[in-house]
Amino acid sequence: MSSPNLKLTDEQIADQISQLEHKLRIASSRLMLSNFTKLISIVLYRFKLIIDDSNLLPPGSLACVIWDEKDLETPTPQMYFKPELCTWAESEIAFVIVHEILHTLDKHASRRGTKDPQLWNLACDHVINSRIKQDIQNGNKILSLPECCYIIKELNEPNITAEEAYAYLLKHPPKFKPNDGGGEGQPGKTQVQNDGQWKDINEDLNDSNKGQSPQEAGEINDMKGSIEVAMDSEPFKSLSKQRGDQSGGITEYLKSIIEVEIPWEDLLDKAIKTNVRVISENRSWRMPNKRMRSHNLMIPSRSNDDESKSNLYILADHSASVSTGDLKKMASLIMQSIAFFERIIIIKHDTQIVGTEEVSVSSDEDQIKEAISGKGRGGTNHHCVFREIQDRLDSDEDEEDIGLILILTDYESNIDSIWKQYKWTSKIPAKIILTQRIAVSPEVDPDPILLLPKV
Repeated sequence: MSSPNLKLTDEQIADQISQLEHKLRIASSRLMLSNFTKLISIVLYRFKLIIDDSNLLPPGSLACVIWDEKDLETPTPQMYFKPELCTWAESEIAFVIVHEILHTLDKHASRRGTKDPQLWNLACDHVINSRIKQDIQNGNKILSLPECCYIIKELNEPNITAEEAYAYLLKHPPKFKPNDGGGEGQPGKTQVQNDGQWKDINEDLNDSNKGQSPQEAGEINDMKGSIEVAMDSEPFKSLSKQRGDQSGGITEYLKSIIEVEIPWEDLLDKAIKTNVRVISENRSWRMPNKRMRSHNLMIPSRSNDDESKSNLYILADHSASVSTGDLKKMASLIMQSIAFFERIIIIKHDTQIVGTEEVSVSSDEDQIKEAISGKGRGGTNHHCVFREIQDRLDSDEDEEDIGLILILTDYESNIDSIWKQYKWTSKIPAKIILTQRIAVSPEVDPDPILLLPKV
């Protein structure tokens, strides 16, 4: 790989670009043909692949995704590559493509916030690279891990999130140094010690502090929707059966990416600020909940000796217009909720309450799907469940600690007209989960969550 201090001729640069163009075509074609990466290939055509020798890329980057800010109506994600990548094998180039697509789909750049850029970059790289490594171990011959591939050897928990990997790195800070050209990698780049070796860092999330424009977010949601539609197709279901259990690999990662996204940090913050008023005065909130620290959240416990979490209530519309598929998606959302709540109470209803189920931290996916399913399928009237919540709050039972309410509905109901009739709507944080695209009163929820893919 060339040194930044060595000036290449225009002819040499042109030769590098020609070689890399050829390898990019081969790598892209193989990604589209491989069963392991068919879902990746669905979104690959949305990216414009560009080889660029200018200073457009961040100084420590060999590849990264940059959005065309001039194209605000239909933004195009542009994947840039440095010509030096021409020395890499086609399987390593394919790895880079998959790596950058997963960064984009999982919104790693906009999720950084105020986190340390280098540590966040490494945490995200660990999550992606460990998933790709799982596929390679399961027989994926299209991809191979480059020498500079960063994986935290000591962190071998399956399906870990970038936030959890970042928390680990904060506790176990890696060693950094500039590459002086005495070993592998590119002189002038930052290196990190990984598994006993010094490896270059591909700093491809440097622009993360700017967040995401609505156009970028919409384009990413469209990509996720395309993946979701493909996953639900019969050909892919058949393909998944042929491949067997590939848990932990790229496909499982994509499944986690397209799950319904709930802004837990925002909702939990509101729960902390507003839930205090329903707690009886004999309760003491002093010690932070240790189980929430891995999520970078400081949630108070009831007392020094009791670190239990509050309860989540889900009001699940079981009217005829809510499909079985909608309820299955809600099961995925409930799986996410387990990390944040002591108990999850599901109240199922149409015009009346048709069942109440409880989900705990020990519940598995099948039990959750069973809990959310059930009878009903009549019309919709939310009076019954709104009254049930109010009755529970008005009771003297200290156990009824309601921290948050999620309302799954097609919104073809009387929610708007009855919202202000119940005191709890101004005291308990609530979020509307829609099963269809429909207008919601801003007084009820200015930013409802759509259960459907945005395609």
